[in-house]
Amino acid sequence: MGKQARFILAAFIATATLLALAPALLFPRSTPINSSYGTTVLRLAFAGDILTHQEQIDAAYNAEDGSYDFSGCFREIGPLLETVDLAFCDLEVVLAGEETGYTGYPCFNAPESLAAALKEAGFDLVSTVNNHCMDRGEAGVYRTLDHLEEAGLLSFGTYRSRVERDTPLLVTVKGIKMAFLGYTYCTNGIPLPEGRLYIVNMLEEAVILADLAKARQSADLVILYLHWGNEYQRFPSAEQSEMAERFLSAGADMVIGSHPHVVQPVEFFKIVDGKKMLEKPVAYSLGNFISDQRMPFTDTGIILFVDIVSDPATTRLAPGEVSFIPTWVHKHYHQGRLQYRVIPIPQALEKYRQGKDPSLDMGSYEQLQGILRETSEHLQFLPLYQDHAGR
Repeated sequence: MGKQARFILAAFIATATLLALAPALLFPRSTPINSSYGTTVLRLAFAGDILTHQEQIDAAYNAEDGSYDFSGCFREIGPLLETVDLAFCDLEVVLAGEETGYTGYPCFNAPESLAAALKEAGFDLVSTVNNHCMDRGEAGVYRTLDHLEEAGLLSFGTYRSRVERDTPLLVTVKGIKMAFLGYTYCTNGIPLPEGRLYIVNMLEEAVILADLAKARQSADLVILYLHWGNEYQRFPSAEQSEMAERFLSAGADMVIGSHPHVVQPVEFFKIVDGKKMLEKPVAYSLGNFISDQRMPFTDTGIILFVDIVSDPATTRLAPGEVSFIPTWVHKHYHQGRLQYRVIPIPQALEKYRQGKDPSLDMGSYEQLQGILRETSEHLQFLPLYQDHAGR
């Protein structure tokens, strides 16, 4: 069979496979989950773990001037992030400076140019609270916050002072105030400095409930990020589900999770809010956004898109349409140099079919088809993101 015939056959199989999937995959809901709510007023995007293993750091190095350039890693994602009002990711490395050495696992310290690359890609804010946030100690926490601020990125979850920690991060977009709270289950055994435990938000239920109550007083929406769960497990624990429901009932509008390094399902909880029954989403794990991990399912992740909708009768805001785009970390060689890039899978498939991406071959094309199909099934046919959905 010739190359052209093989391509036509592969395209036919892909089309038949997608048609066999649930209608929700091909025809995403155009109305919010909370059907009693009205117009979409805001669109948010959430991406998973940003990790830089040693091979990634080496690949970003420019020997001519000694700089590190990560911009190519996220170039394919930029057009997607341009369609949203606010974009988030989990920065699971510290930016402590070259003097302590740039290293990957097990104690991460990435070149500070990573922050500028994330900003250039379209990210607006990052969580800095995770099990690696103390990898360069207390000084590393502070240096990371400084470099993010210099790059124009907002952050939350780790802090320089008690006042910072006790003041929820409020982000106002289109007149809507959003509070972002973040917590981690551990710091990999690295102790917090005595008398300054506030520099890292730990996952303690009583503290979170108190923070939620405070944030609700000043925010229209409260987004809760939790670094939790069991690594490489594709489903959350019963304890996580119970915890999420308590936090949603206490005032969180959604829970965004990370840490397992694989994608876990998105669940919707029915929460009574006054006289209304709301469906609030919990994304237990968004998987890896970028890393050098190559264990099963660790080279893929999702970007979760959440429309925020308004109730014209009460002016209440709530999560509406929830959709996703699966992503893949493409590790390849270009002009003799190792490259890493995050690619959105549906768009990458279309580019390959049009002959616009010479870096992908037939094997990668078939692999991406399988990831798209499997991820959709794993997420119980959560709809694929469409820029016009819910607008």
